[in-house]
Amino acid sequence: MATGSISSPGIGSNLDVSGIVSKLMALEQQPLAQLNSREGALQSQISLIGQIKSTVSSIQTAAKSLSSAVSAAAFRATSSNTDVLAARTSAGVSTGSYAVTVTDIAKAQRIASAGLASKTSQIGTGAATTLTLSFGAISGGTLDSDTGIYSGASFTPNFDKSPVTISIDSTNNTLEGIRNAINNASAGVTASIVNDGSATPYRLVFNAVDSGVANSIKIDVSGDAALQNLVSYDPAGTQSLSQLQIAQNARLSVDGVGITSSSNSVSGVIDGLTLDLKVPGSSTVTIGRDITQIAATLSQLVKSYNDANKAIGEATKKGADMQGDYGIISAQARLRNVIGTLRPGFGSVNSPSQLGVSFARDGSLTFDSSKLQSALSNDFSSVSGLLGDFATALSGATTALLGTTGNFQAKTDSINLSIKDISARRDVLNRRLSQIQAGYLAQFNALDTMISNLRQTSAFLDQQLAILPKISN
Repeated sequence: MATGSISSPGIGSNLDVSGIVSKLMALEQQPLAQLNSREGALQSQISLIGQIKSTVSSIQTAAKSLSSAVSAAAFRATSSNTDVLAARTSAGVSTGSYAVTVTDIAKAQRIASAGLASKTSQIGTGAATTLTLSFGAISGGTLDSDTGIYSGASFTPNFDKSPVTISIDSTNNTLEGIRNAINNASAGVTASIVNDGSATPYRLVFNAVDSGVANSIKIDVSGDAALQNLVSYDPAGTQSLSQLQIAQNARLSVDGVGITSSSNSVSGVIDGLTLDLKVPGSSTVTIGRDITQIAATLSQLVKSYNDANKAIGEATKKGADMQGDYGIISAQARLRNVIGTLRPGFGSVNSPSQLGVSFARDGSLTFDSSKLQSALSNDFSSVSGLLGDFATALSGATTALLGTTGNFQAKTDSINLSIKDISARRDVLNRRLSQIQAGYLAQFNALDTMISNLRQTSAFLDQQLAILPKISN
């Protein structure tokens, strides 16, 4: 009877050795599947913590934005009729409301020369000529509205402005040359050439840069007679130029007090308030704190808190991956405590609910901007103090929660240790399973060999027994 090992499991005995070992190993591998399942749950927890941290970080950002908005909150002036005037604030302004009536707006004088046929042809002989531009107030006399010429008027110099001289000679004694020379001199007058469409269409027009009665123009010309006849202008004397627009002061009243101004930008009437006049009419100017940014940042803070509250609630509810987790729930409680705690020391305002921020039954926050508006209007100092304290406290709490020693990092570190432990246990279990599998294969291979040998022995005995009768005969 031949004996020996079977090289392929089950060939000698017809046993399904591979199948049997596979089923046995499936049972042996159940602890490994449990480890893998536990690791997957822990990885899911890390992902949830990341999502929660992101929402808490948004709270931190919103709290810092609120703090900045409170610090930067400025006064803002609004006009009930922006067609009539606009209003601006600066340092020293305070809240208030003012009735403004604009009777006249300030205007700058405009005068024009007689028309010439060409704007590039030389005027006069080219002799050296000096134009002296000065400013002052025209008073008395009569203005012919058709010709734009004064008669019997007087001119009082404005000593706050120094006269400016401009040289004209053969290089620039054209309309274009004179225009360019005046504009290049920055003399408080701008010059332009206007085409009126007549046979002699080109007229040199002078515009005073500054408005107001005291900024009327006077032009003295010494030198070429042709230039004198073209551009000299003395409201109290010879007027080669005609007036197109009279210099005029702005006239207005604020709460019934009459005011005149050489400029349409009127400041100094109310400390820190500038009125930019546009047209005659009436408007009410109201000065108050600009809370637009405060309301926007507080609204964002409420939204960020609600996002974090929802994320924590979803992660720790019954059946969730982090059901009842103390570290995460305590973080939620800390945020709620910071928001809900009273903060005395700011006048009559000591609760976020007085600012329109309140808890709903489900733990989320609601925001009523009208309450914030009312509180800020009634006592900006106290409200801004509470808001600043509130933002600082919330920023500090979120910084602590998100820090290296905070709840989220502590929970993440604990989970990572558990994952590391699972990995080590899995390595040990895999080595043990390899040994068990090898043992099972060895046992069933031995059984396979034994059965095969027994079958061979049985066949040999059957063969020997079959020939016994022949031997007996």
